[in-house]
Amino acid sequence: MHYPEIRIFFLQIFIMLASALIFGRIARIFKQPMVFGEFLGGIILGPSVLGILSPNLFHTVFLADTFAKTAREGITQVGMLFFLFIAGLEVKLGYLRKHKLTMILTSGFGILFPFILGVASVLFLPQLFNFPSADDVILYALLIGTFLSISALPIITRILIDLGLIKENTGQIIMASAVFNDVIGWILFTIILSKYVSSGLHPAGLKITSIFFIPVLFLIAFLIRKMRLSPVWKKWNQNEPGQIMMIITVSLLLTAAIVETLGIHSVFGAFLLGVALAEETNKNRVHEIIYQFTVSFFAPLYFVSLGMQTNFFTNFDVLLILFLLGVATLGKVGGASLGARCSGIPLRQSLIIGFGLNARGAIEMILASIAFQYNLINEAVYVALIFVAIITSMISSPVMGFLVKYR
Repeated sequence: MHYPEIRIFFLQIFIMLASALIFGRIARIFKQPMVFGEFLGGIILGPSVLGILSPNLFHTVFLADTFAKTAREGITQVGMLFFLFIAGLEVKLGYLRKHKLTMILTSGFGILFPFILGVASVLFLPQLFNFPSADDVILYALLIGTFLSISALPIITRILIDLGLIKENTGQIIMASAVFNDVIGWILFTIILSKYVSSGLHPAGLKITSIFFIPVLFLIAFLIRKMRLSPVWKKWNQNEPGQIMMIITVSLLLTAAIVETLGIHSVFGAFLLGVALAEETNKNRVHEIIYQFTVSFFAPLYFVSLGMQTNFFTNFDVLLILFLLGVATLGKVGGASLGARCSGIPLRQSLIIGFGLNARGAIEMILASIAFQYNLINEAVYVALIFVAIITSMISSPVMGFLVKYR
C-alpha cells in the first residue's frame, strides 16, 4: 500500500473499533452481549445510516479506496476465524458423555423440529422469501432449515454463567445439547454449502467431493484431541507462552487454507481446530490471552463489518422477520423442551432447556453472512436471519431467569 491507502486503512480500523467499543459498552449497560452493540455500530457506520446521512463521506472512507477495502475485509475474515476458534474451545465433550440420552433427545428434537418447519416454510410459502426460481428450491429450503435449527454455544455459555446455571444439572444438559447442536449444525451447513456450490448455483468452482472430507477432518480433530500435549504445553506455558500462541495462530491459518482448498469453508476448519485443542488449551493461561485478544480486537471488527454489509432499513421485511422468528422459536423451544420431557425432565426445567437452546446469537449471524457473501440468500432474508439471531438471544436470558426464579 502507498501512504494514502494505508492511512485510509488505519482510519477504517480506528472508526470500526471505536464504534464497537462505544456501542458494545452501551449493550452491556442494558445487560446484552457486546456483540449486539458491535453489530449496531456497524449498522450506523454502513449504508443504513451513514450511507444515507452522508453518502459522500461513507463512500470516501469505506468504499473509494479498493486496496484499503480489500485489506479491511481480509482482517475481518481473520477475525471470523479466531472467533470460531474460541467457539470451538467451548466444546467440552465430557458434557456429551455425562448426559448421553437427554442430550440426544433434547438436541435431536431441538434440531429436527425447527429444521422441518424451516424447510416446510420455503416449500409452501416461497413467495414470502421472494424466491425467483423453483430449480434450486430444495437446497434453499434445506439452507433455511439449517439456519433455524442452529444454536449459539458462546452466547448460551455466557447466559448460563450470568444465571448461575453453568455448573448445575440443567446447565450441563443445555451445554451438552448445545455442543451436539453446534457440531450437527456445522456439518449440515457445510454439506449444503458444498452441494449448493457444486450444483452450479454459485460459480466458485468447488466440488461435491468436498463433503467427503468432513469425516476425515473430524477424525483428525479427534486424534489431535487424544494426543498427549500437556507436558510440552505446560513447559511452554511456564516459560514461553508466546510459543503456544504462535503455534495456534499458524495452525489456524494453515487449517483455514487447507479446508478452503478442499472446498469447505474456512470457518468450519477453525471451529474444528478449536474443538481439537479445547482440553489442552483450557489448561493454561494462553486460553485467556487468546480469548481476550479475540473478543477485544478481531471479533469486534468482524461484527461491525456484518452491520455494514447492507441497508437494514430498506431491506427490513417485518412480515418475514416475524414469521421466521415465530417458526424458529416454536421449533427450537418446542422441540428441545419435548426432547427433555421425553427423557424424564420436569416441565419447567424442560422449558428452561428449550429457551436456553433457542439463543442463536453470533453463530447464526456468521452463517447468514457467509450465505449472503455467496449470494445464496437475498438482502431481505439476510436481514431477517440477523434479527432472528439477535431477538432469540435477547429473550432467552430473561425468560430463563423468570423460570429459574419460580421453579
